[in-house]
Amino acid sequence: MARSALGHALAGAGAQALVAALVVSHGRTAAAKDFSIPAPGRPAAHLHKELDAELGSLLRDAFGRALRRVASRPECARLFAGLAMDGERALCGTLYIAAPANLETGRCSRSFAITHVGSPVTWVCSTLRRESANRAAGVLIHEALHHAGLTEQPADPAARTSVQITKMVRLHCGY
Repeated sequence: MARSALGHALAGAGAQALVAALVVSHGRTAAAKDFSIPAPGRPAAHLHKELDAELGSLLRDAFGRALRRVASRPECARLFAGLAMDGERALCGTLYIAAPANLETGRCSRSFAITHVGSPVTWVCSTLRRESANRAAGVLIHEALHHAGLTEQPADPAARTSVQITKMVRLHCGY
């Protein structure tokens, strides 16, 4: 399935099967029943049931803010244009999962979330809970850019650093 169609597929009737097929990573498997899948036509964050209530609440608030910002700021939406994916679709097509222990003790020590380029899965680090909803919205936009295909150093030496991407999101999206 093309990445640009992922958000649409997640919002549609095939979401259960798609989630079950997509989320196999870091030695963990998730089934469709493990996610909150919103009703078609109603954008909402796809949260894994292992996210605790506090982090889930922050993510729902941040998701709404990020979605509104991408929709209302053309300069923010343009960040996704060169990646051949609509920003709202990238956000709506993301599955948010609690970072497993191996990430929490490693990469999460210097990150709020982790998304592999082109992947619809964002591993949410517990460090995010210390941030405001506005800061978390910026993190979700940053991660949605990776879902849409934006690369990052050091994996891509020609790409921006994580700090540069965050500054770009702040400049163009206000978060």
